[in-house]
Amino acid sequence: MPIAIYALSDGLLPGALSFSRASSALYMGDSGVFVTAPPDAARFEHIADTGDIQGMLIEEEATNLVRHNSVFSNGIWSRSSFLATTGSMTAPDGVSHQCWSFGNGYVFQDFPTVSGEHYTTSIWIKANKSGTIGLRNLSATDSNESVAIDISAEWNRYQVTAAATSTTSRILLDNRANFGFGESGLEVCLWNAQVEAGFSASSPISTGATTASRAADVVGINGLEGIYDLRVVYASGHEDTFVSQVVANGYYPPYRTHSFRGSKSFVREHFEAPVRAAGKRSLPELYEA
Repeated sequence: MPIAIYALSDGLLPGALSFSRASSALYMGDSGVFVTAPPDAARFEHIADTGDIQGMLIEEEATNLVRHNSVFSNGIWSRSSFLATTGSMTAPDGVSHQCWSFGNGYVFQDFPTVSGEHYTTSIWIKANKSGTIGLRNLSATDSNESVAIDISAEWNRYQVTAAATSTTSRILLDNRANFGFGESGLEVCLWNAQVEAGFSASSPISTGATTASRAADVVGINGLEGIYDLRVVYASGHEDTFVSQVVANGYYPPYRTHSFRGSKSFVREHFEAPVRAAGKRSLPELYEA
């Protein structure tokens, strides 16, 4: 049996845990929109529809390489048959954003990458109807290397991951008929275009004239020292076991990239060491959802 349980279902960080983050960061709040947590404030992710707490969001540092990532009227975006409409839509951040008439064309932005490194491209899209358009998978050449995505009249986040093949890459939305798309009468609202190093999309990172970074969430267990067997159970249902871990103040299990709702990484549902091994002490259970 565990010697203690630290419950996080009320959205409060127990005194036995330390937490820090050197920057502000976005997370899904209980009102169903993304809100900003100030530096050093833990983020407790909620279900958008119900407001129920999902768990504590723990992420590594990430940088969004897309500039003016929600302002598609800015000159850094190249556009063809992509025209502003008179309409707007409330985006997942709770703010009204411009909508666009998307004809037989595209909208894109280029950015520097390291050839051979993996990056994940993501963007939130809501359309006036269901349809299929392309989301370019990094390549900056004028070729049909886009992934087909099925958009709808609901806000959804779309993401693709690939290794960069050059030092310049591109995020591009494609509705050109000669590349296999060409939805007619299409209007779209877009929010939070994001490209970051790694294999999954992390929480939204807003940018302006320059790229922007979110600092790492640093969580630590205080008051325990020794060697322990640990088991981590993620919100996705995945489990990891860490044997003979040397635990001291500030320790936390290694990160894994098991995803939550297909977009969030490092959300831990609970963390426990239920079995006492020879020569090792049982670690208190830590429930995070």
